[in-house]
Amino acid sequence: MSLSPKDLSTLTTVVSTTKTQDYLSLGFYTTYYYHFLITISEEIPAVWPQRWGTGKILFLLTRYLPILLTIQAALAELPVRTTIPPKACEGLWKGLDATTKAGIAFSEITLLVCLHALLGAKRRYLACMILVYITTFVKRHELFPLENSIKSSDTLAHGRGKSHPLPFGEKVWQHMFLWPPAFGSASGTRSLPHFAWVIVPLLASRLLLNMRTTKDPGLQSVVSTILFDSVPGTLGSLEDDQTTIGSIEMARVAGIGRRRGSNKANEDLEQSDVQVYVDSEKWA
Repeated sequence: MSLSPKDLSTLTTVVSTTKTQDYLSLGFYTTYYYHFLITISEEIPAVWPQRWGTGKILFLLTRYLPILLTIQAALAELPVRTTIPPKACEGLWKGLDATTKAGIAFSEITLLVCLHALLGAKRRYLACMILVYITTFVKRHELFPLENSIKSSDTLAHGRGKSHPLPFGEKVWQHMFLWPPAFGSASGTRSLPHFAWVIVPLLASRLLLNMRTTKDPGLQSVVSTILFDSVPGTLGSLEDDQTTIGSIEMARVAGIGRRRGSNKANEDLEQSDVQVYVDSEKWA
């Protein structure tokens, strides 16, 4: 198959850009998994014991959807030494599309809810955020005419060693260039879709975790209303867990004796206190 100089130049550009995207994607994936491994010890005591609610659901989705996405993206984008049937390829691309959109959407929701909580959960701020979000959403979808122009073109795209006519080439092109970060349309971000796929969910889950373990009383009251439960005995930060569990256990043991009105238990408790005091005097 002979290619015209124009087609050859286009194909060369696409192949070069594909290689660059591969290296960038590996860097983003490595960053995400490294962050996941070093923060799992914070996640388990802070979030897992929580009851199912807004905060826990958003955290788990923004935390674990990128893992599914990286697996799908690695099979779809990176060179693999296996043969994948066409139907499986189609299903893989559809699954990657759905996972990508879901991850971006839940990250946006997480950031908006956290911002709403940080602003004191006031309705006027929520209305402003919704208005700005809708405006940005509408402006972002002005990109659709460009997609339509690509659909009507005869461009060839390079798909892992094979030249495919549209629509497969169109899907590859859209997958590489036409999915900008959902809330960032600045110049230079449209060619970095992995930033929206991996780094933004990472930041969203990190923000949720920080809000769960915050020690600010005012913020704790707002967070407990919107995101996480604030029930005595639930797990927060590691220091809070030890203090809370210890205080609950001590109150339970001492309180049971008092509530039952057991004079013998109270006398034994007083005698043990006196004995400890006498022993300490002897050693002194």
